[in-house]
Amino acid sequence: MPLLRILNTPPRGIGSNTAMLLLEHCREQAVSGWEAMKDASFTSQLSGKGSGSIRNFVELLETFSPQITAGRTGEALSEFLKEIDYTAWLMRSCRTDEEREQRGEAVAEVCSALGDALRKGRTIQQFLDDAALDAEPEEEELEKKSGVTLITLHASKGLEFPVVFLVGLEEGVLPHWRSKEEGTQDEERRLLYVGITRARQNLYLSYCSLRIKYGDQVRCDPSSFLAELDADWILERDYTEEMNALADDDDVSDFFGNMRALLD
Repeated sequence: MPLLRILNTPPRGIGSNTAMLLLEHCREQAVSGWEAMKDASFTSQLSGKGSGSIRNFVELLETFSPQITAGRTGEALSEFLKEIDYTAWLMRSCRTDEEREQRGEAVAEVCSALGDALRKGRTIQQFLDDAALDAEPEEEELEKKSGVTLITLHASKGLEFPVVFLVGLEEGVLPHWRSKEEGTQDEERRLLYVGITRARQNLYLSYCSLRIKYGDQVRCDPSSFLAELDADWILERDYTEEMNALADDDDVSDFFGNMRALLD
């Protein structure tokens, strides 16, 4: 699991600026993120609060290292999640009791599955590899199907389609609002790249100007990632203009032709 994804999850006072400094130090010194966090030349660049948060995080992980070495990885994971209050933090982002129940069960299932795998002689890396494979859809099965495939960005890795629609490209959705707090916007940007590169021929990117949230109409801003795309490759279309445009003769002819074909 990428270190940056858990660095400030749940939030522990390690902001995006600290994460960027960490990445820069890793590149400059050719060291891993874990090595950098224990390097005094890196922590000395940080504020007192940032340095303390990094030190506490390192100490937290090292506390559970002996249990993993002793072969108690499954138990260590359960205790670690309890120590950082992960489940409670996860529940706070859920909107319904059903979602809370599903997420709680998913966390418990991972801990249980890890323990079972290790008892069968699997390594942690093998367990993670197996889990990644299980989460991926069968490429041939999806690509042979006709019609629309509704799929997440994570699950689309390795697949390609003639036409791709990426929806919800709004600030707070992609990038997700949590990524700003956790300093993981680079991961969100890579996720968008995955989605863009799934298209063989045509790619459609869309966002809402207004959404209904909790019964109220809320204004939405386009994703900041859209401004990073090369404008030479983008044809912008406005929904209102498209819907109010008059249909030409070819469109009308095609529409009624298709209707007749359905009735025949």
